[in-house]
Amino acid sequence: MRDSLIKYIDRLVDRVGSVSGWLALFLILSVCIDVVLRLMDSSVTWLNDLQWHIFAALFLLGGAYTLQKDAHVRVDLFYSRFQAKDKALVNIIGILCLLMPWCLILMVYTLRFAIDSLFILEGSPDPNGLPFRFVIKFILFFSICLVFLQALSLLLKNLKQLKPKS
Repeated sequence: MRDSLIKYIDRLVDRVGSVSGWLALFLILSVCIDVVLRLMDSSVTWLNDLQWHIFAALFLLGGAYTLQKDAHVRVDLFYSRFQAKDKALVNIIGILCLLMPWCLILMVYTLRFAIDSLFILEGSPDPNGLPFRFVIKFILFFSICLVFLQALSLLLKNLKQLKPKS
């Protein structure tokens, strides 16, 4: 059961991370279009909003993927010298005491933040900006949920590593 949960979470995060990588291409294209429009003295507000939304989604959805690939920032003054079991213990403590509680707090507040935005159909404050700002706020909530799930997967993997081999 535990192994299938780990595989499911890792597969989900991997797919979302791969899809979010494509957002970089869309961001580059939108910036190029915006530059060309500005050279012709014709800029559109909604395109600036779109770039902001794409960048935010790329950054947010890539967080769990970065955690999965162990590409996040780590201060490893001592960690790099630890044995595998000691690293697993440090990871377990960090996940349980820092990462998961912080994710739970953020999930509560960002969900409320997104729902409030949905109820008022929040849009861009700029004239001719993008409507439906609540979409990016739900992406914020979803990305934190993904980080939480990836933390759960890492927790289970590290617990397995502490288990004595039989």
